[in-house]
Amino acid sequence: MNDLMGSSTPVTCYHPRAWSIFFAIILASSIQSRSDAGVLGAIANPDIKLQGLSGSYDHVSQAFSLTGDATLYVDAAGVESTIYMGSPPDSGKTAFHNGTFTLNATVSNLGVISSGSFDIVGAFETSPWVLGTQATLLQGTLKELVHNFGTVSATATPSEFTAPLTLEISAISTDGELQSEFGQDLLLNINLDATGIDFDGNFLTSFNTNGFSTSDVNARAVPEPSSFAGWMIGAVGIGVIRVRRKRLTT
Repeated sequence: MNDLMGSSTPVTCYHPRAWSIFFAIILASSIQSRSDAGVLGAIANPDIKLQGLSGSYDHVSQAFSLTGDATLYVDAAGVESTIYMGSPPDSGKTAFHNGTFTLNATVSNLGVISSGSFDIVGAFETSPWVLGTQATLLQGTLKELVHNFGTVSATATPSEFTAPLTLEISAISTDGELQSEFGQDLLLNINLDATGIDFDGNFLTSFNTNGFSTSDVNARAVPEPSSFAGWMIGAVGIGVIRVRRKRLTT
């Protein structure tokens, strides 16, 4: 009788298969977006190449320092520009020498940075064989250090090191003509020369590194918030669909 007169039972518009497909599309789109961002970030992020790094660490004062040449700037479009010292040049050098890189930090014996900063100074060609005025290209404060000195035995000597000796330092840009290009979050990847470094594989003892080490400074890629939101909506939505489907089948 209720069917003839009009049922008061609410109509359920729940189509689990359709909703599953909808949330799966959102999830797949967000994952693809994050993947594309990672690939593009690796290619499109600006970069500064550093060479000839030398420095030292004193385990008593916990002072760590590096100096070297800033040789090349690669912009977000992949265009390369040689970094020169510019005018006025440092003592004993010409304006056409490469730019300079300096890093000073306080690093505990456990490898924790308590303070530190870096500076990259140089100039670019304004026209063939004409250089601009020397200026601060990029500078910042150091945040965190992650070191990978490989596996080192107690009796190892510098010539026995074969694993990559790397320092990865996160930093925050504070000034410089290229600051707007790099943004705030930076990453310094320092490759210490395995045959030219005198240390025991940690910060418990002092060590020195010669001028064969290299590094680069990258803008640190940060995934877009929208990709995380899409991932969460898709994952939660599929989870809810599965729970409800189980309830309907029991």
